[in-house]
Amino acid sequence: MPKPAIQSKRPYMASRERHLALLDVAAGIVGRSGWSALTMKGLATEAGVSRQLVYDHFEDGAELLLSTIRHLFEGSQRATAELLRSSTGDVSSTIREAYRIFLDMPAAQRRALRAISGGFFPDQPEMREAIALMRERIFALWVPFARRQTGLAERELRPLVWMLSAAAWGLADLVEEGTLRREDASEMLARLVEGAMAHGKAPAGPGKAAASLRPRKRSLVRRGRSHG
Repeated sequence: MPKPAIQSKRPYMASRERHLALLDVAAGIVGRSGWSALTMKGLATEAGVSRQLVYDHFEDGAELLLSTIRHLFEGSQRATAELLRSSTGDVSSTIREAYRIFLDMPAAQRRALRAISGGFFPDQPEMREAIALMRERIFALWVPFARRQTGLAERELRPLVWMLSAAAWGLADLVEEGTLRREDASEMLARLVEGAMAHGKAPAGPGKAAASLRPRKRSLVRRGRSHG
């Protein structure tokens, strides 16, 4: 008699490999259906695993959200960090190469991160934490580079870097729509960054404040009452 067929078991994966595999599935869910579709139950169903296994890797939905953001950002962040470490100081070529890395990200992945960075979500605690995480990762990459170019303090560079990153996201949207060529977007961003860095350079000499990026204070004039 023929022996009954033995059902194949799910291949064994080490904990780290399983964790990364779940994050890949989570990234796919977000890329197709947006962040609101990412749930513990949905991930278990999509990955073909038990819900308990998902909870073994992520404490709750908030941790899953933040872990997925890190996972999506990791590849481009690592490549950009290496680029900035080896930069010779040529702002234009550095920005162009960094933007190439950014535009080479899968469109769905870039849109997912764009949604987080733009805060396109209801005012929920886990979303606020996700936005803060995204912002700090961008600052960690670009503030040191901008400081080498300008000599400004971190507190002055953070808003500048965030402003320029918003421009990068916006130009990428136009590239994806097909209304702007990649090379034109890179050229525009490089010029914008160069201009911002040149304008924001701290004045030479000890004790001089970098006033070019500081908001101007309103002059307060106290008018005295006239007495008859």
